[in-house]
Amino acid sequence: MITILGISGSPRKKGNSAFLLDRALQGAEAAGARRLPVVYVNELEFRGCQNCGGCAKTGVCVQKDGMAEVYPMLRQADIWLFASSIFFNNITGQLKSFFDRLFCLDKPPGSKLSGRRSGGFIIVYEDKPRRDYLRCMDVYLKYLSWFADFVYTEALEGPRLAGPSDAATREELIVRAESMGQRLAEKLATG
Repeated sequence: MITILGISGSPRKKGNSAFLLDRALQGAEAAGARRLPVVYVNELEFRGCQNCGGCAKTGVCVQKDGMAEVYPMLRQADIWLFASSIFFNNITGQLKSFFDRLFCLDKPPGSKLSGRRSGGFIIVYEDKPRRDYLRCMDVYLKYLSWFADFVYTEALEGPRLAGPSDAATREELIVRAESMGQRLAEKLATG
């Protein structure tokens, strides 16, 4: 069975990005995926990558912190789905530090997690639609190929979301999030 892991990078556990993440996870479940527990990055106690080289030979991060419970879920999940608000033209600092800690999954160099995967990124922000924000997400989605064979990736943006619960009032955005989750699962099931 295909499994999906949601990773929420927002400091708000019930904000717009978390809401859309949940709807995308529901879409994946409707397509037959099994949902793993959502990782709320803001609740993890961890330090950023120290660039110590400790993972170079083993592929295991030498830091003993909250990320230790996340690595097995990442290895198990067929779908990685990230969600974040945009702060200063990029994902939240919490999620950037989390992403940096994925470095060990590409160690030793050239080793990758086995199996095909799909990945997605949901971003929300107050401004009008911004192509530069989507280009930023493309960078992170391309990095996923360092860790495994990500055969399908997709980004979803939610512009004009100023209030913490605005996404719940945007039916078209809810449908797009659910459809995204479905596609992430279906591309693995049929490909």
